[in-house]
Amino acid sequence: MDATFIVENRPGAGARIANTIVKGAKPDGNTLLLTSSSLMAVYPYVFKNLGYDPLRDFVPVTSVVDMDFGFVASTAAAPGVTTLREYVQWVKSKPGNDNYGAVGPGSIPHFLGDVLARAGQVQLNYIPFNGASPHLQALNGGQIPFGVDVVAGIVPHLESGRVKLLRHKRH
Repeated sequence: MDATFIVENRPGAGARIANTIVKGAKPDGNTLLLTSSSLMAVYPYVFKNLGYDPLRDFVPVTSVVDMDFGFVASTAAAPGVTTLREYVQWVKSKPGNDNYGAVGPGSIPHFLGDVLARAGQVQLNYIPFNGASPHLQALNGGQIPFGVDVVAGIVPHLESGRVKLLRHKRH
């Protein structure tokens, strides 16, 4: 049996636009949504008027991919920082260097930066980016010292030496 698929990318608002469009589609089995399960789990707690209920309005079909997130430092903006502990100490010792970037407010990378700030007992200033490409460009160019992103997106940038994936090193 042959089937034709039309892929319609609907970027924006951290996938909420696409989720809302698919929620409103005719429930005939002909419309599928490929989205992050973590966003479906987190968004109901973040947004008051989400416009959909992930548990009631969608039926999970399968898992397609797992995404790992990583903490990354700009070697120009945060020279010598190789671990999360070093980054936290660097922020504490250099007031004004507390900016970190990630895609979209309310995204998992945004939350991971907030979790790091709480765990490290530092204030971090979140800088939202409209996508991974502008975020990684800012890290590569040294405009921001630190970011959180999908590891698969970070890896191609490591060879340049302009960014470094930070390790978590216990005492």
